[in-house]
Amino acid sequence: MVLANKIFQPIYNSFNGIISFIAGPLIFLTALLGVVSVGSISGLSRIGKRLLVIFLSFLALSGIATFFCTFPFISLASESGTMLDYSELYQMVLDILPSNIIAPFLSGNSLQIVCIAMFSGVAMLLLSEKVNDLKRLLEQLNYIVQWLMNLISQLVPAFIFINVFNLIVNGQARTIVSAYKLLLMYLVSIAAVLVIQLLPVCIREKVSPLLVLQKNLPAALIGLTTASSSAAYSENIRTCRRELGISETVANIGVSLGQTVFKPGVYLDFFLLGVFCAEFYSVPISPGKLISFALFCYILSIAAPPVPGGGLTCFALLTAQLGLPGDAVALMCTLDIIPDFLVTSLNMCVLQQALLLIDGSLGSLDRSVLKNRK
Repeated sequence: MVLANKIFQPIYNSFNGIISFIAGPLIFLTALLGVVSVGSISGLSRIGKRLLVIFLSFLALSGIATFFCTFPFISLASESGTMLDYSELYQMVLDILPSNIIAPFLSGNSLQIVCIAMFSGVAMLLLSEKVNDLKRLLEQLNYIVQWLMNLISQLVPAFIFINVFNLIVNGQARTIVSAYKLLLMYLVSIAAVLVIQLLPVCIREKVSPLLVLQKNLPAALIGLTTASSSAAYSENIRTCRRELGISETVANIGVSLGQTVFKPGVYLDFFLLGVFCAEFYSVPISPGKLISFALFCYILSIAAPPVPGGGLTCFALLTAQLGLPGDAVALMCTLDIIPDFLVTSLNMCVLQQALLLIDGSLGSLDRSVLKNRK
């Protein structure tokens, strides 16, 4: 216990801090240069619209799949449910705009960082040749930051060992394993989301689903072992460009934007934890309340602050929406330890698959790279 709390836990926290420190500039530079590489405002508008339509559509489809996958595991009540409370979600949407240019980097709020990068990129597109020197400087800084992230990624095996050790020593693994019903709900829902996402990709591009999943694997494994989309960021970019044949522009903008707003795994996480905890505390859920809660989770998964500890705020909103007792937040945090790894890995896979569809529809996908079997 002393080894875990006094030695391993500080190392674990420091590793997370280092990733957050590097991830902020990496996300900013990649998103900014991705916008600039489009070359024109009209081109940016065309790509941006396509990204948002695909992201929000597939997030909705994933939510519907998760919604129906829970039916065999829960019992619905007949009484009416509570109405959806939009007030705090509305505030979270407003918080996408940062209060100043420094705060998002200090807090690790990648949604606000992407917002700053988008505005900066648009300004550079409008200024065009006047900022060529600045563009070259930012490209060189991007090379440095990517090199640092690749260096840090070599420490991932030690980080995995520390994380597993802490779970065992603190006795939290037994609590999670005992919730077998919840774990089964996760596995069924994750499989359903993967099928829904893979089908249009394989049909449109005439490619084997096993080949796509094989190429998704490197970034998915980083997500599975670290539960951090930031840690998988550089690998996500590399896979999109070199393994899937996605164009540089779509990869840069799509990964930066997608990791902050396109999070089917986060929706799945919120919805299943909420439903399971409602049954655990014997809080009845009617069909109307379940639909209202599903919509709540859809909006929350988009607006959720993608920062360390941001899930705690979201769990508090989930318990309030379902009328759960206050200690349900602590239960959710404990139950979410292992599923957090699973849903992060899922997010890595479905994001790459969505970008395949987007780039294919834009006509810039290199299909020879996608179909190449190494």
